[in-house]
Amino acid sequence: VMTMLKKKVALFAALGFYAREILTGVVRYAHERGNWDTYFVDDNFREGSPKLRRMDGVVCYVYHTRLLELIRRHKIPVVHADDAKELAGTPTVVVDSREAGRMAARHFLERGFRHFAFLANWSYYSSLRQEGFVEELGAHGFTCDVLRHQTLAQSYWAIDRAKTARWLKKLANPLAVMVAHDL
Repeated sequence: VMTMLKKKVALFAALGFYAREILTGVVRYAHERGNWDTYFVDDNFREGSPKLRRMDGVVCYVYHTRLLELIRRHKIPVVHADDAKELAGTPTVVVDSREAGRMAARHFLERGFRHFAFLANWSYYSSLRQEGFVEELGAHGFTCDVLRHQTLAQSYWAIDRAKTARWLKKLANPLAVMVAHDL
């Protein structure tokens, strides 16, 4: 009986909900596949890390381009999983944000909603989700009110709650609201 050698795959990600979900999916895939061993590596990696040099591949959600440069220098195959940055020449797995907006609109339409709103933030994925949401609603003869929080606040998730509350109170009910991100 021939045994299949397991591939060693390093998983790099910054802290946070999105990165954690990505890594959870990769680990689940590795478990189902059966021939991957996964190794979590945090942001405190060292330039000459022997652990990194022994990897057969890397899946990463990169905040630091220094990490990507190090991986490339070791000539390790890499898949990038952060759609907030375009990395030329690097395979990247991304969310289809425009389609996510369309799906949300269809979901609300199927449930009979006739009044719609979108709470946007400063990110480019928010713009794509908004476009898909508004386009799908428009294709069915509906409009959508939009409130955009323009600037990156101290906290990534921070919004002007008072402004948002005033905006929501002015809108017709029952109201279906899509927001820029899950949290």
